[in-house]
Amino acid sequence: TTDGLTDLYNRRYFENALKNEAERSLRSNLPFSLISLDLDYLKKINDTYGHHIGDEAIKAISKVLKTNARAVDIPVRFGGEEFSVLLPGIDSFGAKIAAERIRSHIEKYEIEQVGHITASIGVATFLEHTKNVDDLIELADQAMYKAKINGRNQVIMAKTKDATSWQRTAIDAFIDILSKHRIPVDEDIAIDMCAKLNNIDQKQDAKDLIYSIVDMLAKSYNPANKKGATRTKVSKAIKLARKLELPKEDIDRLRIATLLYDIGNIMISDEIFSKTTPLTDEEKEQIHQHPVIAAKEILSPISSIGNIIPIIENHHENWDGSGYPNKVAGENIPIESQIILIIDSYSALTQKRSYRPKMSEDKALEIIESESGKKWNPKLVEAFVDMIKNDE
Repeated sequence: TTDGLTDLYNRRYFENALKNEAERSLRSNLPFSLISLDLDYLKKINDTYGHHIGDEAIKAISKVLKTNARAVDIPVRFGGEEFSVLLPGIDSFGAKIAAERIRSHIEKYEIEQVGHITASIGVATFLEHTKNVDDLIELADQAMYKAKINGRNQVIMAKTKDATSWQRTAIDAFIDILSKHRIPVDEDIAIDMCAKLNNIDQKQDAKDLIYSIVDMLAKSYNPANKKGATRTKVSKAIKLARKLELPKEDIDRLRIATLLYDIGNIMISDEIFSKTTPLTDEEKEQIHQHPVIAAKEILSPISSIGNIIPIIENHHENWDGSGYPNKVAGENIPIESQIILIIDSYSALTQKRSYRPKMSEDKALEIIESESGKKWNPKLVEAFVDMIKNDE
């Protein structure tokens, strides 16, 4: 239940505690708050002074969190530079004061060689900002990210309006796709999915439902697709986008594109996906057309996602121009498309395929690094590899 480096609680303990606190809050109608905290410039510290100094900075954060915690508070380390503090019974006003106190104490902390360190902090309050646990985490995370891109070393309070905008767009897109039979899905299944999506406002698991639908659609053309694969891909894509400090609007587009990018594969025959021998030129061309099918045939009639379509159409373009379908190169490829390609490639390499066994994480990263400057922007590869190696 604790993190080995800092002795703070770990993700497993946090998830159980958060669930219990939400249930207690709903019963008693008393709020609680969540602080999301990111140590600033950890990668720079590691690269400049070594990981042992980075560890000292991480330990310094944990000491501040422990010193400033009440007996009932739950300070957590998720891994890398990511921390949270669960504040039972505290409303947004009190949480903002607690977060500012933590920020101030961190800023005063001095690490040998590095000097003073800082942290970016976001705050969200249950019952005030949302009554959904997943949204609470996301809101606190969004606020923390805003603190980071606004200059770091500051506290930002969550805004309720940011909670579900991307989810609403994704829900409406899937309802359109399924209800208008834009893809070959059994009619009864499509009706059932649409019914669930139409009632999403009354549910507490909006993201879970969206992810499960995407997982099910993916399994129809890729039997090896596992439950939870979509959540993992979206999580990695967003984390990488934040390492690159993309604006929130770009990140929201990336979320939706990550849900929709592979939908063109549904139109490709099962025989091609299950084939164990090399593909013919004709079969390769069918594969190469799936981004176009997704962008032009399935998604283009949906006006609400017009700004998502270029991301999807270009998600198989390579940095050196050798990709498909349009041979776009370099900075002309949307950064969201590049992120999707590297996340999708890593996912594919670490999964079993009909023509090869599953690869280890190290082997997959080795292959990705070998194609830096060819398939991917070298800066993107550096950020991705660092993220995977530090993702605990």
